[in-house]
Amino acid sequence: MKRKIQFILTLILGLFLFVFLMKEVGWDKIIKAFLLLFSFNGFIVIALTFISGFLNCLRWDFILKKLTNRPRFKNIFKIWVSGYSISYLTPIALFGGEPVRAYFAKEKYGLEWKKSAASVIIDRIFDWTLFLIFTAGGFLIFLSNGVIASNKVIITSILLIGILSIFLIFFYSKILRNKSILEWFLKFFKKNKLSSNNVFFETEQEIINFLSIKSKRFWQGIFITLFRYLIMVLRAVFLAIFLEKSLTLVQGLGIYGLSNFALFFPIPATLGTLEVSGVVAFSGLGFTMASGAIFAMVIRGGDLILALIGIYFLVKITASITGEKILKFINNLRKNGKSRAG
Repeated sequence: MKRKIQFILTLILGLFLFVFLMKEVGWDKIIKAFLLLFSFNGFIVIALTFISGFLNCLRWDFILKKLTNRPRFKNIFKIWVSGYSISYLTPIALFGGEPVRAYFAKEKYGLEWKKSAASVIIDRIFDWTLFLIFTAGGFLIFLSNGVIASNKVIITSILLIGILSIFLIFFYSKILRNKSILEWFLKFFKKNKLSSNNVFFETEQEIINFLSIKSKRFWQGIFITLFRYLIMVLRAVFLAIFLEKSLTLVQGLGIYGLSNFALFFPIPATLGTLEVSGVVAFSGLGFTMASGAIFAMVIRGGDLILALIGIYFLVKITASITGEKILKFINNLRKNGKSRAG
């Protein structure tokens, strides 16, 4: 019930921001964004979105193979895109679909919880590490391009980047020393210690072992993630330059960095927040607010198409797992019945 209320409240907030901006830039921009999305240039945006998704899936597949020493994971894209759809359409940006992915991987591939859970956490760590670097870099480019940004925008941006930076620095400092983060949190909150063979500690150890910077697989994961973010940058820069022909490559990087701030806020499908960041980015660089709004809606359109595909596979996989459990339950009842009869 609490999650439903949270979803409704954040969706209302997103709609409020969206309506407010549409009143400023004009409702006709929705039609322009729709027509652009389904044009040739929009097809390129959609294609780059799917390439980015493929690289995300490739990274998770790579992590699972290294954790389990298995050669192949069948239909892994279906599971990945199912989790992506939940992350994108729920108020927990970038995190909501991870438990679903871990559960689906456990059920479909017969993995231990510590392996499936560790795989999605490692996947998120890779993503957030590069996300911070690209976002911070883009924001600095935005500020260095003669932009007169409001103090609120600067302070909020620095605060968000700072919080994530502190978390990642703390995390990697523990990893480098092979120290338990979970144990530190238990001590900090004065909670009773868990057993060393607890699944949470086992999962954490899998993560620590994988993310050793001395290991080849760590840098392979970083390389896949780097390639994925370069595709995301290309998508943003291509669309920005199409909307504003005089826009430079460097300014496009600044727009990409600032648009990422929409992901810090727990709004379904970044509704409203992406428009705000797009408008601030374009207008801050001397371009029109309308271009910023169209930019946001086209980017969301590409992401939403991928998310809708994910919903289809989410329903299909859920039905499959449910059916398997029902059959297993019926078979167990039959076996018990036969054993009693005997």
